[in-house]
Amino acid sequence: MKKKELKELIEQGEGYFVEFKEQIGVGLDKEMVAFANASGGKIVIGVADNGKIIGCTADNTVRSKIQDIANNCDPRILIHIKTLRYEGVKLLVVSVDESLDKPVRCSKGFFPIDTVFYVKSRLSLYYVFYNLQTQNFINTDAAVPGLSRNQACLLAFIVLPYSILKQFEEMIKPFFALVMKMKDKIEVLKHTRDFLLPKLISGELDVSDLDIKTGGHMQ
Repeated sequence: MKKKELKELIEQGEGYFVEFKEQIGVGLDKEMVAFANASGGKIVIGVADNGKIIGCTADNTVRSKIQDIANNCDPRILIHIKTLRYEGVKLLVVSVDESLDKPVRCSKGFFPIDTVFYVKSRLSLYYVFYNLQTQNFINTDAAVPGLSRNQACLLAFIVLPYSILKQFEEMIKPFFALVMKMKDKIEVLKHTRDFLLPKLISGELDVSDLDIKTGGHMQ
């Protein structure tokens, strides 16, 4: 992206394909997920919501942190990070590709733009989640899976008594919490592996003096 293109991007303001952020902060993962679930877009870091140029830190640590956020989404989001100087300060432009494996989610939840249906219900969303998986939705697009609102509204949806739904929610809710906790632990282990493995291979990290139990499968 050239300076002229960046200028036009900032002047057109936030919209369907553009989002401004003053700094990385909280919410970058949500915005990445929203763009990945739609048609892609660009996040310009170092610009306020009103278009005021603020600037941001654009060193390798920050770039690595942004990449980690994209990698931690499920599935991983493909992004491209570019540092540009504009009005005497540095800006980061994060280009988010549309995902070919929708829906995409982050650890905080699922954030689509307008490519899926929002589900709003007074029923237990845990019950709704499992019920919808049993429905026979018809794909309306050839290349990328799509849904027809009219077809979805014609499907039968069995509503159980409130007391049963309440019992179901109390039973299933801890399992969802456990799944999210395990996902977070897996991400920590993946980062630890990626950090330590190159050091082990290169010999920079010596573990020969450690008492590591291998269960008799290694000599």
